[in-house]
Amino acid sequence: MFLILFGAPGSGKGTQSDLLMQTGKFVHISTGDLLRAEVKQESKIGLLVRDIMARGEFPSDDLIMDLINKQIDTNSDKQIICDGFPRTMNQVLAFDTLLGVKKENIGLVANLKVNLNMLVERISGRYSCKECGAVYHDKNKRPLIEGICDRCGSKEFLRRPDDQPDVLESRVQAYLDQTQAVCEYYRQKGLVKDLDASKDPVSVNNELKSCLIQAGFKI
Repeated sequence: MFLILFGAPGSGKGTQSDLLMQTGKFVHISTGDLLRAEVKQESKIGLLVRDIMARGEFPSDDLIMDLINKQIDTNSDKQIICDGFPRTMNQVLAFDTLLGVKKENIGLVANLKVNLNMLVERISGRYSCKECGAVYHDKNKRPLIEGICDRCGSKEFLRRPDDQPDVLESRVQAYLDQTQAVCEYYRQKGLVKDLDASKDPVSVNNELKSCLIQAGFKI
């Protein structure tokens, strides 16, 4: 069964995914993470999307679907969190077809809602471990030992070029333009639950878990 997490950049999709994964019942598929891994490996796909991502734009739907298909095959026996996907109606229709072929279904679409000012504050202070990708924040989530990654012990960190305020505005606007129809499509199917993601992460996660249990997920 699939959980789809909706929310603008900085709304907490990654944080909520991490909290759910701690239960041992979920696998997290983030199109952003998959693309950044391709860029780091300097693969054919990575070289293709590197400049696109640096401008705050999104790769083609066909490319995204190829990545998603591979991940579903790898995790076919698990509850899957889709983070940042599907983003367009073309992706929605392609995903519906793919799920039909694989006899899978979407159990819940969680819509994480946060106002723009809070999004800017969250994202502009965000950075990650260069080695394992663990995400930190200047104010809200610093490493337990300053300068050392909690997860892997690396001392190298980086800030994503698409987390800069000028690029952020473009990313948020693109998200809103592209996903409005997608969210409405799932809402008409009765799958969408709106969550106030301006609350602290644990409170949001508790609400999310309640929605998941009602939808038939194993928590």
